[in-house]
Amino acid sequence: MKQSFLVSCLLVSVTALPSARPKHGGEPSSTDFPLWTGGPSSTLRRNNVSASESSVLIDKDILFWENYGPTVTGFYVSDEFNIADTTVLNVSFGVVNCTDKNSWNPGGILGIGLIGFQTIAAQTGQPIPGLLDQMKAEQVITASTYGIYLGGQSYWDEAPGEITFGGYNPSRFSGTLVPLPLAPSPDQFPRLQIWLSSVSVTTNGKTELLRPETPNALGTSILLDTGSPGSAIPSSMYYQLTEVLEVNPVTNQVDCEYLNSDGGLTYTFYGFDGKYADIWVPFKQVIRPFVSDVCYFTITPEYDCSRGATHFSCTTLGEDFLRAAYIYVNYDNSTISIAQAAYEIPNLYPDGIEQVGSRSQAPLIVQQLV
Repeated sequence: MKQSFLVSCLLVSVTALPSARPKHGGEPSSTDFPLWTGGPSSTLRRNNVSASESSVLIDKDILFWENYGPTVTGFYVSDEFNIADTTVLNVSFGVVNCTDKNSWNPGGILGIGLIGFQTIAAQTGQPIPGLLDQMKAEQVITASTYGIYLGGQSYWDEAPGEITFGGYNPSRFSGTLVPLPLAPSPDQFPRLQIWLSSVSVTTNGKTELLRPETPNALGTSILLDTGSPGSAIPSSMYYQLTEVLEVNPVTNQVDCEYLNSDGGLTYTFYGFDGKYADIWVPFKQVIRPFVSDVCYFTITPEYDCSRGATHFSCTTLGEDFLRAAYIYVNYDNSTISIAQAAYEIPNLYPDGIEQVGSRSQAPLIVQQLV
C-alpha cells in the first residue's frame, strides 16, 4: 500500500494542466508535482481541472484505477505539458475526485513510468501511455531513460536536485554507474525493484554485516521509491539494526549522538555477471531530529501491502537512501544503474551531460524544489 508519497521531498516544478494553453491568450500556469518514479500515471485533483481554461484539454472517456493506499478511481484527460521550456503534446492525466485534502497532494503526482509500469484503464485493462512515452513518441528525447539526483545530504539540506530525461549527468555521481537487473515485485506488477543483497552497519570503527532471510541467493527484491521519505527493509534486517544501534523498535527512537559520528550504512546490490554495487549512507540521512535530544530512525520493517486475497509484504528504499545515490533508469534495456551521489558540485548545469540515443535532441533537465 502506498501511504507516504504525499510527503515526498522531490518536487518538480512544471507547467501543466489545467491551463497549459488558455483559449484567451493567458500565460500557462505553474504547478509543483511530487515526482513518483515507476508505477503510476500522472494524476491531478478534479478541482484543479477546468476544460474552459484550456484550448487543448480532451476528455478521453476512459476510466482508471490506482492504489496509493486507498484505491482511487477517476477518468483520463490529455493536454499539453510544458517541462524544462519544452512542450509535450497529448500527455495523459488521471483526474481523481478526492475530498480529503490531508490525504492527497493538491497538485497531484508526476508519474514517469512507461507502458507496463503505468496505471491501467478500467474498461479495457490496458495501460495508458504516460509522460515518458509521449516524450519519446514526439522525439523530445530519443531514449526512454532518466537520471535522478536528489541534491542535499539530508532532508533539511536545501541544495537543489535534478532529473535528466533522455540521458544522465556524470557530474552528479562519483565512480561508475553499475547496471542492475530489475527484480520481480511481490505482486508481479512491474515496478522499479532491484536486488538488495546486504546492509552493513559501521559504528565506532566496527562493521557488522546484515543479510536478509531469503532463499534467493541474489538477496531480497526492494522498490526504489522517490515518493517515500523513509525506507522499509526486511524485518530480519531491521531488528538486527535495532539491536546494533539500540533503536527502540516500538517508537523507532534512537540516540541523537549518532548524528555526530562518522558511521553509517552500506547497502550492497546485486548486478550483472556477479558484480555488486555499494552505496554508503551516513547516519545523518537515516536519523532525523524531532525535538531537543529526541531523534527517530527513518528505517522501518517491511509492511503489509496485500490486495484482496493476495497476501504479501513490501520493502522500499525512499528519500533517506536515494539522497546518497544517483539513479539512472533505462527502460529500453530494463536496467537500473546506480552510483554514489556527489555533493560538492560548483555548477548545477554543466556541459558534460551524457545523452542516450540520437544526438539530434538534447536531454532535458528539470530542477527540483525542496
